[in-house]
Amino acid sequence: MALRILYAEDHKVLRDHLAEVMVGMGHTVEAVDDGKHVLDLLKSGHKCDVVVTDNQMPNIWGVEVLKQIRAQEEFKKLPVIVLSSMTTIANDVRKLGGIFMPKGLDQNSRGGDTENELNVLRGYFDLIEFLA
Repeated sequence: MALRILYAEDHKVLRDHLAEVMVGMGHTVEAVDDGKHVLDLLKSGHKCDVVVTDNQMPNIWGVEVLKQIRAQEEFKKLPVIVLSSMTTIANDVRKLGGIFMPKGLDQNSRGGDTENELNVLRGYFDLIEFLA
């Protein structure tokens, strides 16, 4: 089953690359450049199966996007994956019912293992499809 993914990332190169990878996995992707656009799209009736968002973005950060999504009854069960190199937010994301995924862009801190990160993301998508 293909997922409809709403994806927010302010860094254009990363946004384009990961969107391309998700499309290559067979999913439909609406990619935007910040959290405000995610919230605007959801409020306008945009349908998606999962939100994938970077945390550190202009205007509205990913954790705040998650908080605002959870504040709306129709989105209480919408899966939200927050990507961040800031592991200190992991508990906040989980308490809000989101999925935290470490984003290892710093080769010194996590080895920059992009393929491993993509495999983890695939696993989350498989789980979301299974539970749907």
